[in-house]
Amino acid sequence: MSEETSHNLSETIVDLLRDGSIDEEGEYSLFTGSTDRKLTKAGKKEMQAQTQQPDPGWDAVISSPLKRCASVAKTVAKKHGIPLKMRKELAEYDYGEWENQPVAQIIQQSSHLFEAFMQDPFDAPPPGAQPYQVFHDAVLKQWESLLKTYEGQHILVVTHGGPMRAILGQVLAMRKQSHLRLEVPAACLSRVRSLGADWPTMLVSHNTQSAKIAPSEK
Repeated sequence: MSEETSHNLSETIVDLLRDGSIDEEGEYSLFTGSTDRKLTKAGKKEMQAQTQQPDPGWDAVISSPLKRCASVAKTVAKKHGIPLKMRKELAEYDYGEWENQPVAQIIQQSSHLFEAFMQDPFDAPPPGAQPYQVFHDAVLKQWESLLKTYEGQHILVVTHGGPMRAILGQVLAMRKQSHLRLEVPAACLSRVRSLGADWPTMLVSHNTQSAKIAPSEK
């Protein structure tokens, strides 16, 4: 690599943070996607733990408009005096007839539909649900826009499990049908690094506690 080429590299760091717990019964107890639910007390603590660094180095915060993300994003932006943007494309998937239904009930009553969805959500979305391809494409279009808009910066993106799986699946060049196999638990924090369009975007860390992720150098 020439010295001129190395100097032209523009490092962009994106910290992806999933929303915290929203169900007192525990994670994966309900299909909660587009429903605008608040964080539980435990969920608030989880998110606070992931955003408590005194100087994480973030230049901006971009968030899903749903309360369980937006409330945290607003707090972070105010604390560090940085810009905040809401992006509806970062909201969670709409599960249609399964929305707010117990996962165990769906498995019991419609096991074949559940299994088909888990194997390939693009081919077998829940009844009445948003087409998964439409959801997936909107997330990735927004992701590409963020990388261009915030090139050379370090940003925090507060979103949900569905958008994070779409983004991380693309970063890792996974078959899109396999995205649901990515474990993205409540308050999951992942870091992605981009060096520009000519370089592959890289996953630096996944499901890490904030204290173990060093702030990027300015």
